[in-house]
Amino acid sequence: MAKKLRILTTFKKDYKKLPAEIKDKVDKQLESLLENPGHPSLALHTIRGTKGIWEGYVDYHYSF
Repeated sequence: MAKKLRILTTFKKDYKKLPAEIKDKVDKQLESLLENPGHPSLALHTIRGTKGIWEGYVDYHYSF
């Protein structure tokens, strides 16, 4: 079964506002997430106080 991401409307709106360089980084990190969710560069962790909602990092300034 293929892995899927649930992309929220708020993410889509925020993504459109990003500079092209950051969009490229986001795209690469999302690809890494689908291929290997355990990849260290993602630094995935659950968001405190939630169930099943995860956060990862694009770079020092951006998370997803």
